[in-house]
Amino acid sequence: MNAWWVFFLLGIVVPLAVNEASDLGSWIASRVLIWGARRLGSPERAERYTEEWLANLERVPGKLTKLGFALSVVVWGVPRLRWQFSRQQRKKKKKMLAASSNAPVVPLLHKTPPCRTLNPDLWFSDSPIELNRAVSLCGICPVKRECLTSAVARQEPWGVWGGEVFDRGAIVRRRSARKRRRY
Repeated sequence: MNAWWVFFLLGIVVPLAVNEASDLGSWIASRVLIWGARRLGSPERAERYTEEWLANLERVPGKLTKLGFALSVVVWGVPRLRWQFSRQQRKKKKKMLAASSNAPVVPLLHKTPPCRTLNPDLWFSDSPIELNRAVSLCGICPVKRECLTSAVARQEPWGVWGGEVFDRGAIVRRRSARKRRRY
C-alpha cells in the first residue's frame, strides 16, 4: 500500500506540480525583470530596459529557464548597469567642475574678502587649477595688499595670500602639479 502512494506522488502529482509551477515561472520572470529595470534609476531607463529584457525573455526557450534568465539579469546585469550609470554621472560632474573652475571671474566690488565668503579650502589646495582660481579671486579683494604684507611678515608656509602663492614660506610664481622624480 505504501508503494502505491509513493508511485502516485512521484509519478503523477510531482510532475503536475512542476508543470504548473513552470507556467507560473514565465509570469514571475517578467515581473522580476520589470522590478529590476525600476532599480536603474530614471523612468526612461526603466522603460527602455524593461522593453529590451522582455523581448529577450521571449526568445529564451523553456519555461523554467525564463525564470533563470530573469534572475541572472537582476543579479548580475542590474548592479553592473547601476555602476556604469553612476560612473557616467561622476564623469559629468567632474567635467562640470573643471569647466566652472576655468571660467573667468567677473570682478565684483566686495566689502568682505572672498576667502571669508567662499570655501577656505580653495586657498590651501594642492591643485594648480584651484590655486589659480584663488589667485584670480584675490584680484578683487579689498584687503589684498594688507593680506600679502602680513603673510610675508608671518612667513606663511603655504597657501594663497594677497594674490600670491606661498610654498615653504616663500612666494612662488606658479605652483605646478607635483611631479614624480625619475632616477
